[in-house]
Amino acid sequence: MPSINTVIKQLGDTYLTIADYHNSKGVWVRIVKNGELLEPAFFSLAQYGSFDKAKKAAIRYRNQLVRKYNVIPRKLRAAGPYANYRETDPRNFTGVVGVGLQLHEKDGYYHATWKAQWYRKDTGLKTRSLSIAKHGYKTAFRTLVRKRFEETGQDVKRLPSAPDRKAMAAHLKERLGPKWRSLISPKWDQWWDGR
Repeated sequence: MPSINTVIKQLGDTYLTIADYHNSKGVWVRIVKNGELLEPAFFSLAQYGSFDKAKKAAIRYRNQLVRKYNVIPRKLRAAGPYANYRETDPRNFTGVVGVGLQLHEKDGYYHATWKAQWYRKDTGLKTRSLSIAKHGYKTAFRTLVRKRFEETGQDVKRLPSAPDRKAMAAHLKERLGPKWRSLISPKWDQWWDGR
């Protein structure tokens, strides 16, 4: 993994956007990782007194986010030591970029689906989801990982396994709190039927 300090030194104005409008002057910090906008912030001219000061504050904040989320810009991954590096969102416990767990509330419980996203120049951003209760925990995961690998040109002969029950429980506890088990669909036990 490349040194994050090395990355920061090469960022320049990456993730910074200058706003110079009648009612809005300053610098935006916007970082998108795995399709998610990470804690955007605006540093206004009115607050800092000059664009230079606002930009310096924005850069400090940008660097904090880069460290926090371990962000490697695409332009730095295009060649050299970053070419084979793949970002992994620390909140994505699956270990597979672009594949995560989605929760939706229904009938007083949270129900879970595996969700995969991928991007291709010819088709744009695509999303596909499969219900764990309907398709099975492992089957839904493998199906979506295979689909994403196929669409992004990765080796489908080496598909990773779905997170085990212990990892899933830890993830749900982190997202929903210590009483997570009472919030999850009663079909939880059926997730582990081998499918």
